Amino acid sequence: HSSPAADDSLVFFGSDDGTLYAVDISDGKLRWKASMEGSLMSSPSVSGGKVFIGSTGQSYCAFDAANGKIVWQKSLGANIVASQAVDDRHVYIGTTGREFYCLNKDDGSVVWKYEANSLFNAAPLVAGDVVYIGCADKTLYAFRKNTGELIWQLNTDGRIKTMPVAWKQYLIVMTEDDAVLGLAADI
Repeated sequence: HSSPAADDSLVFFGSDDGTLYAVDISDGKLRWKASMEGSLMSSPSVSGGKVFIGSTGQSYCAFDAANGKIVWQKSLGANIVASQAVDDRHVYIGTTGREFYCLNKDDGSVVWKYEANSLFNAAPLVAGDVVYIGCADKTLYAFRKNTGELIWQLNTDGRIKTMPVAWKQYLIVMTEDDAVLGLAADI
């Protein structure tokens, strides 16, 4: 399920058995591996020397990209099946427990969270000062990324199970009922 992520020297990917692997780009050799409880269905993100990933074991971790040691670990109380978005200060992640979190990138503390009417199984998008996330409750949410203030929400006819895409001044969203929405947004 997990797609790879990479930095300048390593490729990182998760597996169904809960193992996060780091493989050297230059020679393909395994450099380290780390275990988490549950499957790693989401894809990792690499930023600031850390690898971020969540599991179906209800935990979210930041690993040291160089050696695989856990920098911090946070129980989010529900499975994590979608990938995260990471910016310079925060990690944004949704859970199957209907909660969307903004975590401090350095220590994993909760900066803010929002509870929706259904699970989050799509990755969020950070564009400018806004984080966008689609939900299985057929709603697209837009939050101020640093405060969690709900700016707007758009109800659609289908569940949103993919990450929105920013293109020029538009936000492109696909819904489960085969609709593609192009929204004018201040991106």
